[in-house]
Amino acid sequence: MVDRGYANKATGGLKGWRALVSILVSGTLAAFVVFSIVFLIFRGVFSSLSDSDSNGHATPTWQPLDTLSKNELDLCGKTMKKLNIVTERLDSSGDYKDKEVGTGEQKRRIIRDDCQWKISSSSGEMIMHLDYQVDIPISNKSSGLKRAEDRYKKEKNEAETLFGSLEEKGHQESLGENIEYFYGYLENDDKKPAYVLVGRDRIGVFKMRLQQNEILIDGSRFEKSDFLVVARNVVPHIRTNLQRWIPS
Repeated sequence: MVDRGYANKATGGLKGWRALVSILVSGTLAAFVVFSIVFLIFRGVFSSLSDSDSNGHATPTWQPLDTLSKNELDLCGKTMKKLNIVTERLDSSGDYKDKEVGTGEQKRRIIRDDCQWKISSSSGEMIMHLDYQVDIPISNKSSGLKRAEDRYKKEKNEAETLFGSLEEKGHQESLGENIEYFYGYLENDDKKPAYVLVGRDRIGVFKMRLQQNEILIDGSRFEKSDFLVVARNVVPHIRTNLQRWIPS
């Protein structure tokens, strides 16, 4: 015969202290799972914040290279053509230079280029001219930053002279450190406003000029904010490549 008392015990589930222990263990495990999920979420949030500077700009998590292969750093030929706001290159694309110059303590590697593009924006079509130079010291490593700072200062002075009517200038904080803007009408064109940025990142210096391409039918003009929208799409790519490819 089957022992009915034993059967009832087998099918009746846990009772008494065993049930209490089971409930406590299950609750503890559930709480641990929830805590783990919350911890991972907060760690991700704080990790992303730690990868930004005090202005909220992203900072790289990789280290600069020890060496740079020839023709690797190419903002015009490689970086710009990948941006979705770029519609057409207007220059011959033959000005790229990557060569060693000087002797002794003055020996260094210069990488430079300039290019011109049509840009599509929500405000309308713009023409962008970009030029940059990276001066990498070979013999005297400490001279690179001083040269870049001198060039940055020179480019800012020259940028201001491009304008026949300069309406505004200053530090463009939303694009990071060491970047100045100029807005107004160029010396040779008082119909279409222009916006010029001069920036330095590590030992690289760049200048970007944006100008309204056509006079609008209603006679309105591009404001500084219209150009800034485009700059925010371009400048981070320039700075990231300068930070990443310039050897330490």
